[in-house]
Amino acid sequence: MKQSAYSRARDERIADEVASDPNRCPAHGCPMQWSVSGERGRACSAHYFAEREDWPRVTEQLLRDEGDRAMLRGQRSIPAALSMTREQRLAVLAKLRDGIGSTDKRAWARQLRERHLAGERLTHAQVAAYEAALGQDERRAAAMTAQPFDLPPVAPPMPPAVELPPVDAYAHEADA
Repeated sequence: MKQSAYSRARDERIADEVASDPNRCPAHGCPMQWSVSGERGRACSAHYFAEREDWPRVTEQLLRDEGDRAMLRGQRSIPAALSMTREQRLAVLAKLRDGIGSTDKRAWARQLRERHLAGERLTHAQVAAYEAALGQDERRAAAMTAQPFDLPPVAPPMPPAVELPPVDAYAHEADA
């Protein structure tokens, strides 16, 4: 007797995994993850912008497209990287290595800080990002090297107060 590939327990387990995925499009059977969130809830873009009565047709088309892509992936084609010679691949890797540049992971933050200290206007998000990346120590160092702000001149000191003779609070009672 020939056994079929159908296994109820396996299929139920797979269905439970798919149903429990919070990123999955809520349309029944949709293979996509949700990508649009709005007034109508969350769904993949194909279902979100389609009417609910069209959802089965949309899902069927998505599954058909997914199958077509799987068949295309099954075809053997030589990737461009494999058709290159060893020297060409090494040249590409060298360009990538040179493009990475310095190993300083905070260079971008230092450049932003320098632009900000030079007087360029940055958004609050940019300032917060470079401050968070550089940390407290570098922020203090930047504050120490920063140019002082142009403060308005300080007002001249007030002249000394004129001393008045003491007033006798009960003097008016003695006159009466």
